[in-house]
Amino acid sequence: MNLSTLVGEYVILAASYDEISEEALLNTNIDGELSVASFSIGYRYGVANLTDVFVMASYVYYDYVEEVKGEGEVFDYDDNGYEINLGVRSMLTESFEGTITLGYVEINNESETAIGLSTHYHFNKVFSVGVSYSFSDDVDLYSIGARVSF
Repeated sequence: MNLSTLVGEYVILAASYDEISEEALLNTNIDGELSVASFSIGYRYGVANLTDVFVMASYVYYDYVEEVKGEGEVFDYDDNGYEINLGVRSMLTESFEGTITLGYVEINNESETAIGLSTHYHFNKVFSVGVSYSFSDDVDLYSIGARVSF
């Protein structure tokens, strides 16, 4: 779940919460669940009529729980850190929006850099659907979602 709003014309405030289950990915007797919450502030600047560049700074909280099936052993790890994202967002056509981001996250002195690509199809000014893909050294993430703007 992602929420964001503009404060004035340039400042962006955002919050998000995601849960990712690793049971299907690991294909072992281990169930893993990652919960991620973030709170962000950013700035956008219009470089063309339909194109913005933006930067976001985020406080990030991670909680990872892993359980061995049938044995009851539980590993629980949580920590926090920060994330910085730079991106470009543009209306490619009247209905299609594209975004590319470069992100850096640091949690407990471990860092990761990721590249993200997303597109949204706008049915009207209020409702759109989208797909996203991001990749880093260790993780590839795919998502499908809907956006309601008001």
